[in-house]
Amino acid sequence: MLNRANIIQVISLVMCVGAASVCSSCNAGFDNSRVRSLNNEARYYYRDGMEFSREDKIDEAIQAFTKSIEAGPSAEAYNARAAEYNRKGRIDDAITDANRAVMLSEKYAPVFFNRGNSYYKKGDYDRALKDYSRSIILDPEQPRCYFNLAQTYTRMGLKDEAIDMYGQSIRRDPGYYPAHYNSACLYAQKNMQDKAIESLDRAIKSGFCDPSLLKKEKSFDTMRKTAKFKKLSDGLDATFRSNGCKRTRSE
Repeated sequence: MLNRANIIQVISLVMCVGAASVCSSCNAGFDNSRVRSLNNEARYYYRDGMEFSREDKIDEAIQAFTKSIEAGPSAEAYNARAAEYNRKGRIDDAITDANRAVMLSEKYAPVFFNRGNSYYKKGDYDRALKDYSRSIILDPEQPRCYFNLAQTYTRMGLKDEAIDMYGQSIRRDPGYYPAHYNSACLYAQKNMQDKAIESLDRAIKSGFCDPSLLKKEKSFDTMRKTAKFKKLSDGLDATFRSNGCKRTRSE
Protein backbone atom coordinates (compact mmCIF):
# COMPACT_ATOMS: atom_id res chain seq x y z
CA MET A 1 0.00 0.00 0.00
CA LEU A 2 1.14 3.60 -0.60
CA ASN A 3 1.40 5.91 2.36
CA ARG A 4 1.58 9.69 2.11
CA ALA A 5 3.78 11.67 4.42
CA ASN A 6 5.28 15.14 4.40
CA ILE A 7 8.77 14.01 3.50
CA ILE A 8 11.01 14.79 0.55
CA GLN A 9 9.40 12.03 -1.47
CA VAL A 10 5.69 12.29 -0.81
CA ILE A 11 4.64 8.99 -2.32
CA SER A 12 6.22 6.72 0.21
CA LEU A 13 7.06 3.16 1.09
CA VAL A 14 5.26 0.19 -0.42
CA MET A 15 4.31 -2.36 2.21
CA CYS A 16 4.20 -6.04 1.37
CA VAL A 17 1.24 -7.34 3.38
CA GLY A 18 -0.07 -10.86 3.60
CA ALA A 19 -3.01 -10.39 1.26
CA ALA A 20 -1.52 -8.01 -1.27
CA SER A 21 1.98 -9.35 -1.18
CA VAL A 22 3.65 -7.82 -4.20
CA CYS A 23 6.55 -10.23 -3.89
CA SER A 24 4.60 -13.31 -2.84
CA SER A 25 4.51 -14.92 -6.28
CA CYS A 26 8.27 -14.87 -6.69
CA ASN A 27 9.63 -17.23 -9.30
CA ALA A 28 13.10 -17.46 -7.78
CA GLY A 29 14.21 -20.96 -6.91
CA PHE A 30 13.89 -22.11 -3.32
CA ASP A 31 13.16 -25.14 -1.19
CA ASN A 32 9.37 -25.15 -1.35
CA SER A 33 9.08 -27.72 1.47
CA ARG A 34 10.30 -25.14 4.00
CA VAL A 35 8.50 -22.16 2.47
CA ARG A 36 5.03 -23.71 2.65
CA SER A 37 3.88 -26.10 5.35
CA LEU A 38 2.83 -29.57 4.23
CA ASN A 39 0.48 -29.79 7.22
CA ASN A 40 -3.14 -29.49 6.05
CA GLU A 41 -4.26 -27.70 9.23
CA ALA A 42 -1.44 -25.19 8.90
CA ARG A 43 -2.36 -24.50 5.29
CA TYR A 44 -6.03 -24.08 6.26
CA TYR A 45 -5.18 -21.43 8.89
CA TYR A 46 -2.77 -19.75 6.48
CA ARG A 47 -5.54 -19.35 3.90
CA ASP A 48 -7.78 -17.93 6.62
CA GLY A 49 -5.08 -15.44 7.54
CA MET A 50 -4.73 -14.32 3.95
CA GLU A 51 -8.48 -13.77 3.69
CA PHE A 52 -8.53 -11.75 6.93
CA SER A 53 -5.62 -9.70 5.63
CA ARG A 54 -7.47 -8.94 2.40
CA GLU A 55 -10.36 -7.69 4.53
CA ASP A 56 -7.99 -5.54 6.61
CA LYS A 57 -8.79 -7.57 9.72
CA ILE A 58 -5.25 -7.42 11.01
CA ASP A 59 -5.77 -8.93 14.48
CA GLU A 60 -7.73 -11.86 13.05
CA ALA A 61 -5.05 -12.37 10.42
CA ILE A 62 -2.34 -12.47 13.08
CA GLN A 63 -4.32 -15.03 15.07
CA ALA A 64 -4.81 -17.23 12.00
CA PHE A 65 -1.14 -17.06 11.00
CA THR A 66 -0.19 -17.90 14.59
CA LYS A 67 -2.37 -21.01 14.47
CA SER A 68 -0.81 -21.94 11.14
CA ILE A 69 2.67 -21.65 12.65
CA GLU A 70 1.66 -23.72 15.67
CA ALA A 71 0.26 -26.46 13.41
CA GLY A 72 3.25 -26.52 11.06
CA PRO A 73 5.85 -23.72 10.89
CA SER A 74 6.60 -22.31 7.46
CA ALA A 75 8.50 -19.35 6.06
CA GLU A 76 5.41 -17.97 4.35
CA ALA A 77 3.35 -17.99 7.58
CA TYR A 78 6.10 -16.28 9.57
CA ASN A 79 6.52 -13.78 6.74
CA ALA A 80 2.78 -13.13 6.52
CA ARG A 81 2.54 -12.56 10.26
CA ALA A 82 5.57 -10.27 10.06
CA ALA A 83 3.76 -8.22 7.42
CA GLU A 84 0.73 -7.87 9.68
CA TYR A 85 2.96 -6.89 12.60
CA ASN A 86 4.41 -4.18 10.37
CA ARG A 87 0.91 -2.91 9.69
CA LYS A 88 0.22 -2.81 13.42
CA GLY A 89 3.44 -0.96 14.12
CA ARG A 90 4.88 -3.92 16.04
CA ILE A 91 8.16 -3.59 14.22
CA ASP A 92 10.37 -5.63 16.56
CA ASP A 93 7.89 -8.53 16.44
CA ALA A 94 7.90 -8.27 12.66
CA ILE A 95 11.69 -8.51 12.55
CA THR A 96 11.66 -11.52 14.90
CA ASP A 97 9.20 -13.35 12.64
CA ALA A 98 11.16 -12.40 9.53
CA ASN A 99 14.32 -13.80 11.08
CA ARG A 100 12.50 -17.06 11.77
CA ALA A 101 11.32 -17.18 8.17
CA VAL A 102 14.88 -16.66 6.93
CA MET A 103 16.03 -19.57 9.10
CA LEU A 104 13.51 -21.77 7.28
CA SER A 105 14.34 -20.50 3.80
CA GLU A 106 17.21 -18.17 2.89
CA LYS A 107 15.96 -17.90 -0.68
CA TYR A 108 12.43 -16.69 0.00
CA ALA A 109 12.45 -13.16 -1.46
CA PRO A 110 9.27 -11.75 0.21
CA VAL A 111 10.69 -12.06 3.70
CA PHE A 112 13.69 -9.88 2.85
CA PHE A 113 11.31 -7.31 1.36
CA ASN A 114 9.16 -7.29 4.50
CA ARG A 115 12.14 -7.19 6.84
CA GLY A 116 13.50 -4.32 4.78
CA ASN A 117 10.20 -2.52 5.42
CA SER A 118 10.64 -3.11 9.14
CA TYR A 119 14.15 -1.71 9.19
CA TYR A 120 13.03 1.24 7.07
CA LYS A 121 10.32 2.04 9.60
CA LYS A 122 12.90 1.89 12.38
CA GLY A 123 15.15 4.28 10.48
CA ASP A 124 17.84 1.61 10.06
CA TYR A 125 18.45 2.37 6.41
CA ASP A 126 21.68 0.40 6.07
CA ARG A 127 19.89 -2.83 7.00
CA ALA A 128 16.86 -1.90 4.93
CA LEU A 129 19.12 -1.38 1.91
CA LYS A 130 20.73 -4.78 2.40
CA ASP A 131 17.40 -6.58 2.67
CA TYR A 132 15.80 -4.83 -0.31
CA SER A 133 18.92 -5.62 -2.33
CA ARG A 134 18.72 -9.26 -1.26
CA SER A 135 15.07 -9.48 -2.29
CA ILE A 136 16.01 -8.09 -5.71
CA ILE A 137 18.82 -10.62 -6.15
CA LEU A 138 16.37 -13.44 -5.39
CA ASP A 139 13.55 -12.04 -7.53
CA PRO A 140 14.74 -9.24 -9.82
CA GLU A 141 11.47 -8.53 -11.62
CA GLN A 142 9.44 -6.89 -8.84
CA PRO A 143 9.11 -3.11 -9.48
CA ARG A 144 8.05 -2.34 -5.92
CA CYS A 145 11.24 -3.80 -4.51
CA TYR A 146 13.25 -1.30 -6.55
CA PHE A 147 10.85 1.44 -5.48
CA ASN A 148 11.45 0.78 -1.79
CA LEU A 149 15.17 0.59 -2.38
CA ALA A 150 14.94 4.00 -4.07
CA GLN A 151 13.09 5.33 -1.02
CA THR A 152 15.90 4.09 1.17
CA TYR A 153 18.53 5.79 -0.95
CA THR A 154 16.48 8.99 -0.77
CA ARG A 155 16.44 8.84 3.03
CA MET A 156 20.21 8.34 2.94
CA GLY A 157 20.61 11.45 0.78
CA LEU A 158 21.76 9.47 -2.27
CA LYS A 159 19.60 11.10 -4.96
CA ASP A 160 21.39 9.73 -8.02
CA GLU A 161 21.16 6.16 -6.72
CA ALA A 162 17.49 6.72 -5.90
CA ILE A 163 16.74 7.99 -9.41
CA ASP A 164 18.47 4.95 -10.85
CA MET A 165 16.36 2.58 -8.73
CA TYR A 166 13.14 4.41 -9.67
CA GLY A 167 14.25 3.87 -13.25
CA GLN A 168 14.69 0.15 -12.61
CA SER A 169 11.18 0.06 -11.15
CA ILE A 170 9.78 1.84 -14.21
CA ARG A 171 11.57 -0.52 -16.59
CA ARG A 172 9.68 -3.41 -15.00
CA ASP A 173 6.38 -1.54 -14.89
CA PRO A 174 6.30 1.51 -17.20
CA GLY A 175 2.92 2.54 -15.79
CA TYR A 176 3.98 2.54 -12.13
CA TYR A 177 3.15 6.18 -11.40
CA PRO A 178 4.65 6.48 -7.88
CA ALA A 179 8.11 5.87 -9.35
CA HIS A 180 7.50 8.50 -12.04
CA TYR A 181 6.24 11.00 -9.48
CA ASN A 182 9.12 10.52 -7.07
CA SER A 183 11.60 10.72 -9.94
CA ALA A 184 10.06 14.07 -10.83
CA CYS A 185 10.58 15.27 -7.24
CA LEU A 186 14.24 14.31 -7.28
CA TYR A 187 14.89 15.81 -10.71
CA ALA A 188 13.29 19.05 -9.48
CA GLN A 189 15.54 19.06 -6.41
CA LYS A 190 18.53 18.65 -8.74
CA ASN A 191 17.22 21.59 -10.83
CA MET A 192 16.78 19.30 -13.84
CA GLN A 193 13.46 20.86 -14.78
CA ASP A 194 12.98 19.24 -18.17
CA LYS A 195 13.49 15.79 -16.65
CA ALA A 196 11.15 16.70 -13.79
CA ILE A 197 8.41 17.79 -16.19
CA GLU A 198 8.87 14.66 -18.29
CA SER A 199 8.58 12.39 -15.24
CA LEU A 200 5.62 14.30 -13.82
CA ASP A 201 3.82 14.11 -17.15
CA ARG A 202 4.34 10.34 -17.21
CA ALA A 203 3.11 10.06 -13.63
CA ILE A 204 -0.12 11.85 -14.52
CA LYS A 205 -0.62 9.80 -17.68
CA SER A 206 -0.05 6.63 -15.65
CA GLY A 207 -2.67 7.46 -13.04
CA PHE A 208 -1.38 10.07 -10.60
CA CYS A 209 -4.38 12.21 -9.70
CA ASP A 210 -3.85 14.26 -6.56
CA PRO A 211 -3.77 18.01 -7.21
CA SER A 212 -3.48 18.83 -3.51
CA LEU A 213 -0.37 16.68 -3.18
CA LEU A 214 1.16 18.37 -6.21
CA LYS A 215 0.44 21.80 -4.73
CA LYS A 216 2.06 20.90 -1.38
CA GLU A 217 5.22 19.29 -2.79
CA LYS A 218 8.01 21.76 -2.07
CA SER A 219 10.34 20.09 -4.57
CA PHE A 220 8.40 21.83 -7.34
CA ASP A 221 8.45 25.34 -5.84
CA THR A 222 11.21 26.59 -8.13
CA MET A 223 9.31 25.56 -11.26
CA ARG A 224 5.68 26.33 -10.40
CA LYS A 225 5.60 29.50 -12.49
CA THR A 226 6.99 27.85 -15.61
CA ALA A 227 4.59 27.36 -18.50
CA LYS A 228 5.15 23.61 -18.70
CA PHE A 229 4.47 23.03 -15.01
CA LYS A 230 1.37 25.24 -15.02
CA LYS A 231 0.03 23.32 -18.01
CA LEU A 232 0.41 19.99 -16.21
CA SER A 233 -0.97 21.37 -12.94
CA ASP A 234 -3.97 23.02 -14.59
CA GLY A 235 -4.68 19.89 -16.61
CA LEU A 236 -4.60 17.76 -13.46
CA ASP A 237 -6.97 20.18 -11.71
CA ALA A 238 -9.40 19.99 -14.63
CA THR A 239 -9.30 16.21 -14.69
CA PHE A 240 -9.87 16.02 -10.94
CA ARG A 241 -12.84 18.40 -11.10
CA SER A 242 -14.28 16.41 -13.97
CA ASN A 243 -14.12 12.88 -12.62
CA GLY A 244 -12.09 12.84 -9.42
CA CYS A 245 -9.38 10.21 -9.50
CA LYS A 246 -11.26 7.74 -11.66
CA ARG A 247 -8.52 7.61 -14.22
CA THR A 248 -7.61 4.75 -16.47
CA ARG A 249 -3.95 3.89 -16.53
CA SER A 250 -2.43 4.64 -19.90
CA GLU A 251 -0.35 1.91 -21.46
